[in-house]
Amino acid sequence: MPNYNGVWSLSTQYQNTTGWPSPPPPIALFAGGNGGSNSNIIDKVTISTAANAVDFGDLTAAAIGVGGVGNQTRAVFSRGSNTLEFVAFATSGNATDFGDLSLTDSSRAAACSNSTRGCFSSGSEEENTIQYITIASTGNATDFGDDVGSKRYGGGTSGNPTRGLFFGGNHSGTTVNVISYINPASTGNAADFGDMSAAKYHPRGCNSKTRAVIGGGTVSNPVNVMEYVTTASTGNVTDFGNLRATLTSAPGASSDTIGFFAGGYTGSAMNGEINAITIATTGNATDFGDLTLARYQLGGVSNGHGGLG
Repeated sequence: MPNYNGVWSLSTQYQNTTGWPSPPPPIALFAGGNGGSNSNIIDKVTISTAANAVDFGDLTAAAIGVGGVGNQTRAVFSRGSNTLEFVAFATSGNATDFGDLSLTDSSRAAACSNSTRGCFSSGSEEENTIQYITIASTGNATDFGDDVGSKRYGGGTSGNPTRGLFFGGNHSGTTVNVISYINPASTGNAADFGDMSAAKYHPRGCNSKTRAVIGGGTVSNPVNVMEYVTTASTGNVTDFGNLRATLTSAPGASSDTIGFFAGGYTGSAMNGEINAITIATTGNATDFGDLTLARYQLGGVSNGHGGLG
């Protein structure tokens, strides 16, 4: 019991720890995409439990090329030409307007985040602009700096609490293999990190606090390759393993231990399968479950990824 000043002794705190509430397990959300036509669906999966996705709510409109950033409490999705909208992880429901990006066309924007900021780079138009938002508030995006080169159709992932990565894309009709990085907590231009094993567009990524894994994408056709970097250093990728199918535009999401690549386009048909990996090891992906609707170019984000402090 607490003393007369309302202070608990350490021994009493330890005795009562079993009565303290445990934090909820991390969840991942997958929003929008094309499932034969553009969709507004937001799916939810509990990262620790292999199972099919369940309905969470809806975006305010159907959209393809959705990007996602998030912290422990809120997910923000880029949708359409420059629209941002958000949901609270703890409460299933429909998205609410957040503000706007100023990119020419932010659909297919690459994205990364830490606990405070979400950052978006390029999109469907060739640009080198990086913008950021403060996730806990609402409002329009602010200029962050420039990426290492103009491109479109690239990928992004949070790397750790002080680094976010952007990779791949297409510049003037030529596909690139460059990986760049920023510190989301500050502003400034991106710096060169290293290279992927091949130039590709529409790759996607997931991460722990120590590793970022890049999966899928299109070289001349969709590929099943996964490769990783150690985020605290710089350098080229190392082979991780293979996805269960050749996939492009399959968004990543993760806890600090488990990573996902969900849905995607196989080159002939959409895929609704959720590929799962253990980020700390290497190896091929396993089947986790299925999205509620098979689709590609959807946005993925979680409240437990390695970019959170």
